[in-house]
Amino acid sequence: MILKKDNENIGFWKKVFQDLISRELSKIFVFLMDNFYGLEKLLRKFFSL
Repeated sequence: MILKKDNENIGFWKKVFQDLISRELSKIFVFLMDNFYGLEKLLRKFFSL
């Protein structure tokens, strides 16, 4: 997946998480993020933290 400049949105991250799950990622130990609104909630929806 390629992130184009100024193209980051919640829909993009949803696709990223779906892609990771399709590659059989089941657990995340560390996830660093800025204050992007809604990202933490979306992350918790896909992965148990």
